[in-house]
Amino acid sequence: MHLSLARILFCIALYVASSAKAEPPRNPDESHKAHKLAVELSIDNGLAWLANEQLADGSWRSEELIDPLTKKTRPRLGPNGSTALALLAFFAQGYGPGTKTPTEKLMTRAQDYLIKAGKHPKPETASWIEADGGQLSHALALIALISCYRDNKTEELATLCQQGLSFTDECIDPKRHGCGRQPGDAPDLEVSYWQMEAVRYGAMSYFKVEPTTVKSIVQYLNELKPAEQAATLPVPDLSLYLAMRINLGWKYDNLIFEKAVPILSKYQVTARDPATNYYVGRMLVQLDKETHALWQKQMPAASVATQEKSGTWPASQEPTFSRLGHNRLESTCLHLMTITLQNRFKYFLKSERAVDESFPL
Repeated sequence: MHLSLARILFCIALYVASSAKAEPPRNPDESHKAHKLAVELSIDNGLAWLANEQLADGSWRSEELIDPLTKKTRPRLGPNGSTALALLAFFAQGYGPGTKTPTEKLMTRAQDYLIKAGKHPKPETASWIEADGGQLSHALALIALISCYRDNKTEELATLCQQGLSFTDECIDPKRHGCGRQPGDAPDLEVSYWQMEAVRYGAMSYFKVEPTTVKSIVQYLNELKPAEQAATLPVPDLSLYLAMRINLGWKYDNLIFEKAVPILSKYQVTARDPATNYYVGRMLVQLDKETHALWQKQMPAASVATQEKSGTWPASQEPTFSRLGHNRLESTCLHLMTITLQNRFKYFLKSERAVDESFPL
């Protein structure tokens, strides 16, 4: 892999800091500072590894791993989804292709790769569906490019994002509603969640959202589990279910949240399951400030303790639930996105558009 001088300097700049040895803390204030420094160095190491893994065409590729128990190939994202997830990891740290930062050129190359990848043979259509990742890759790529558009409002990005949002309506199963991994597959809660996120990001950025897309997802959730029974779902599913309900206009004083918060707050952060860490944190950051404050202390500590010397995090050890995190690239991106969840939501809630106006129901 050939690295440009700029990328080499970026990696060096991040790794130099990580080699510094801090003195043992002598009081609570010093302990807090030491913890904060450890988290910052952990993030820098993760970003440096990601920067080093970017290919010359601007993309990232997820490694293919064989599950030791099932002996089958683990699910992974294709280059579209992997590149999008890597971009979201950089966005989570406040970087962007339209910002004057060390990562600007790196992220611009990734943005340009996704722009080219999204061009569809069908006129006025944009799609990032691929063999590995399927419709999940489409949703992630759309979120990443809408994020790019918020930093750099070009006509090309605006057109592509709008075409991608319009195509999202075609990802919905017309009979079973929801989105499956591939067109025609049975609806999948995780894939549907990311499609819902893409629609929400689009609405908050003033793109047109197809009413049929939103109404289909509402119907999918109603058929999946009645609201009054939602608390019986497994923790990962419960997190996704509630996140989608909030996106669709549920208020936080809904009785289901009173039942859900205690359940989610008991979840123990684990390096074995980076996707669930992200989904649970995604809910707690919005639902309950006190619970999230405690969780936010646990998550960075758990991440720092399990980070590998290379700057990566190990692949998920819980292959039965999520389609994400089954290799080092995806796991590393999810950890980086989870550590700074609070910052991510502050960024996107800067939108002038009220959440209640987001969806034409």
